[in-house]
Amino acid sequence: MVDAAGVVRAANRPAREYLGLRSDPRGSALAEVLGADALREFRDTATRLGESDGTRYEELELSRAEVSLRLRIAVRTIRQAEQPIGRVILLREISHEPLRRRFEEVLHEIRSASGEVRARLEQAQQELAECAARVNAWGVESPGMIELGERISRTRTAIEHWLAIDDALVREGYPDAQLLRDRMRIGCRAGRCPRICPSAFANWPGASSRTTRRGENPGQPVL
Repeated sequence: MVDAAGVVRAANRPAREYLGLRSDPRGSALAEVLGADALREFRDTATRLGESDGTRYEELELSRAEVSLRLRIAVRTIRQAEQPIGRVILLREISHEPLRRRFEEVLHEIRSASGEVRARLEQAQQELAECAARVNAWGVESPGMIELGERISRTRTAIEHWLAIDDALVREGYPDAQLLRDRMRIGCRAGRCPRICPSAFANWPGASSRTTRRGENPGQPVL
């Protein structure tokens, strides 16, 4: 938050970290706080937004050390008795959004799969592993990136257990019933978080019931 004289009155920790501010900027002029060459584009963008009445926000890439952040910036004017008394510069770290969109595309493809879906699940595992690697390599620990990493991890866990159950039903004459139940429970619990459920999974209750209750395993895949 900046007062009418352009002096910083408040700055939260995430904003300071995004901008690479090592000291508390309160009491310093905003122009001085954002004086570094690396913050020039951010400074110009914030100034432009503060002078504009129609622009809601702008996005920019901000390189800091070895990390590249994508920020969405908005500026709101604070008024008292119709007079401007300061501005609030709002930052939202959105580096995760391209990866989130790709993750959602993979989920949609899984949900939409019909017939034999094993090949699609195996492909999804590879695609999700690539997404997870990109999340880890990004070096950004924003709430959005952390949440995305957790969602990818849960989805990979669900698919791993679903594929393992299918393997057991096909390759093992007498698969361990308790192990099948445990894997199904873990897979379904992990799969509920991102809400993935291919229509082919409707075949599972009958196949698992015959195997776990009567020891009958026809050796047929269910995915």
